[in-house]
Amino acid sequence: MAFLFILLSFFRNLLLSRLGKRLEAMKILIISTSDKEGGAAIAAARLTSALYSSGVDVRMLVMHAETPDGLLGEICDTPLKKWEQRIVFYLERAEIYLRNGRDRGKLFHVSTARWGFDLNSHPLVEWADIIHLHWINQGFLSLKGLAGLSRKGKPVVWTLHDLWPATAICHHPRDCNRFAQEPACGYCPQINSHRENDLSRQIAQQKKRVFVSLQPIIVGCSHWIKERAATSSLLSTSNFYSIPNPIDTGFFHPIPREKARAELALEVTSPASYFLLFGAVRAHDYRKGIGELSRTLHILYKTKPEIRDHLKLLVFGQFTEEAAALLPPFQTFVLGYLSADRMLRVYNAADLFVTPSLEENLPNTIMEAMACGTPSLGFATGGIPEMINDDNLGHVSPYRSSEDMAEYIYNHWRLCRTPDGQPTAFALQQRRACRQSAKDRYDSSVVADLYKGLYDSLLE
Repeated sequence: MAFLFILLSFFRNLLLSRLGKRLEAMKILIISTSDKEGGAAIAAARLTSALYSSGVDVRMLVMHAETPDGLLGEICDTPLKKWEQRIVFYLERAEIYLRNGRDRGKLFHVSTARWGFDLNSHPLVEWADIIHLHWINQGFLSLKGLAGLSRKGKPVVWTLHDLWPATAICHHPRDCNRFAQEPACGYCPQINSHRENDLSRQIAQQKKRVFVSLQPIIVGCSHWIKERAATSSLLSTSNFYSIPNPIDTGFFHPIPREKARAELALEVTSPASYFLLFGAVRAHDYRKGIGELSRTLHILYKTKPEIRDHLKLLVFGQFTEEAAALLPPFQTFVLGYLSADRMLRVYNAADLFVTPSLEENLPNTIMEAMACGTPSLGFATGGIPEMINDDNLGHVSPYRSSEDMAEYIYNHWRLCRTPDGQPTAFALQQRRACRQSAKDRYDSSVVADLYKGLYDSLLE
């Protein structure tokens, strides 16, 4: 028995040694339009950092580098390249505007990737063993550029932050499933089209040809987006995986609520004070649910008068005066764009984070709130039910049910504080459960290991 144990240990160590050498040798290039602007960019940058910290030789290539980082490469690093990018951006938007019936409201609902940069000969592309695409739109990587990458003969991984890679042109198809048919798309509602051979059909046919040679390995940040993308006729030759975005749970961590509120100079007017947090990069965007939030808070204000003097709304991100005017007269703190340090305190200051988004994948905001021990409330859309999969993590309301959302906020307010303002056992249990769930599922080391396993399988 002892001999068998020694033999098994020898082969195990030999296997781990060889695997470790492969991982140390692999060179990964993450490609993203930005390293900072928007949830997809933040997730890509966090993955780059997580992989680097776990020993992987990784670099990130972006259009405009917004943070000083030795791991970053930048395409638009000269005045000429920056002008080229502007021209490419406006060409794409101009075509969309002309083809969608001059509807400005839907100008950014779609992307064509007809124009962009060809990265085929970039030094970092030459250097890499694996190309890992993230969000590449708004004039960064064109279909021609994707075709160029396919000729490199290197494995291509593509993490989905929305469904654009699975559809012809739209980022969020909602209840449209035309991308699953063959041929894909046509009669596209996002460009107000009543024609079969419209812009979406034309781009779908181009994408199909590119993807046959590119053979991207598709990674959904959520099971929901992976399953939906797998129905796409454009990706019929791809393999699909589900790996979440990472978060640094060492940075996003619980701190005492009273301390966070004091550091943010938030007024606590009574032991029953209750801070509700809402926000996004563009918090006023209707897709982030400002209309649904407004209805939820109006229901609370009208039907639960006892909460009026105690509920305080915290809003971060861009938030217009028009959006603020939609809200009932609860005390509201519009915080604007915040540094990471202040976001840490805002998450910890809140009793509940609410995300009434109508279209979501795997929101970084829920992940960040969870890591700080703050429960979340959202609608049953996208990957949100996967994240809030336990009552101790918050609550998932039926899609667009402001009534259910209002009822949960009211009950949560009643249950999370004692009469003298101390957290109840229920609140403390939620706080512990949120923190543990974030560490178990989304910690940088956990996600890095999942990707390292995928990369290694592609290089065998």
